[in-house]
Amino acid sequence: MSSSPTDTLVDVTMPQMGVSVVEGTVVQWHKQPGDALSVDETVVEISTDKIDTDVPASVAGHLAEILVAEGETVAVGTVLGRIETGKRGGSAPLDTSAAEIPAPPSGPVAHTTNGSGGHRHYSPVVTRIAERHGINLSQVHGTGRGGRVRKQDVMALVEGDGDAPLHSESPYREDQVDPVAAADAGGEAEPLSRMRRSIGEHMLRSLRTAAHCTTIVEADMSRIEDARRALATSYLPLIARAAVETLREFPALNATLEDDKLT
Repeated sequence: MSSSPTDTLVDVTMPQMGVSVVEGTVVQWHKQPGDALSVDETVVEISTDKIDTDVPASVAGHLAEILVAEGETVAVGTVLGRIETGKRGGSAPLDTSAAEIPAPPSGPVAHTTNGSGGHRHYSPVVTRIAERHGINLSQVHGTGRGGRVRKQDVMALVEGDGDAPLHSESPYREDQVDPVAAADAGGEAEPLSRMRRSIGEHMLRSLRTAAHCTTIVEADMSRIEDARRALATSYLPLIARAAVETLREFPALNATLEDDKLT
């Protein structure tokens, strides 16, 4: 969450969740105007084309106002709401010591005590996944700011990989539900999230515009492995160099078919 103080107000803005992400949708407000907030407590849940995530409070105080309603899609940087951290008009100053103490949760936000005696806050998404799979969140190593446990951290354990995820664009994917079977079972069909809609549109576009085929060729990578160790780097730059040299020698591999023309 980026913040820009205005007197005693701190803006809660739509964060930039990736280079290509230009907008996001407000999924759910976890606090309402007047509710107390502690640092890193979830204020609002958002969804983008790349990831669904929670926006935490960067300061302690009270939620002063909500400017973007749930379900609305706005550009990155748009002010979603504001947190009041100081005085309210001409009234007495807020008791900041009390504001820094987490208030009893009004929503499904979980708390636990860590080994150092402090408290950790978990978003509703993280809590639901942990409860579903029987995971003790106090034992999960968080990779978020200040050791905050993210969805990716919990999903790494669910998928059998105890290591932290490599990047933040590995969103949790719920089990696929057959809408026909769900209807027959008396369930309700849920609308696709913004991220799922985007994934579907991109997959369909790829299917319509690119020839799909799979070619598997075995190659001896021993020289690449030796070079990688000598350079103390990953495979990526070496494979990229090989791809560049190959395309220069065989440019037809990178051709585009448009109607009856090959470019």
